[in-house]
Amino acid sequence: MRLKLPNERYIPILKLPSFLRKILGAPMGKLLVSDKEFVRNIKVDIAIGDVVSETTKHNLCVIDGKTRRSISLEKEYRVKESLKALNPPGTLSLNTRTIAKCKRIKTLYIIGEEDLAPLAFSLEYTNKTISYGQPRVGLVILTSNKINAIKVLKTFKPDIIVYNIA
Repeated sequence: MRLKLPNERYIPILKLPSFLRKILGAPMGKLLVSDKEFVRNIKVDIAIGDVVSETTKHNLCVIDGKTRRSISLEKEYRVKESLKALNPPGTLSLNTRTIAKCKRIKTLYIIGEEDLAPLAFSLEYTNKTISYGQPRVGLVILTSNKINAIKVLKTFKPDIIVYNIA
């Protein structure tokens, strides 16, 4: 058995199976192909992603401080006033899933990647509009559906990761 070091945290996750990567890369809702000005007039309940949260009107946003995997420093002010969750790339962490249950948050900052966060919020919120960006194409808008989210999550593999706190 491995000894736990003081700067390590164990995080239960659900890991995205490789066969689902391309499937989940396709839009899971209505795809809007347009410029940012058109999107500014769209009202959604939950905005997932940094660009989407800047360009839509929303009640809750989920960001990771990156756009297309590159860091964007101008969003730093939002990080200080948000709840934080650890969610490694290609996974849905128990941390993200638990925070999604909190109905009073306005901004969730993901340390890692927020791409699978719509699944966590679909489990908690019924018939809410969720928007996320489709890279280099536009905006996807879907209605949260617990049954569909469960069907997708059933294919994920449970695992535990070790996260080192620097």
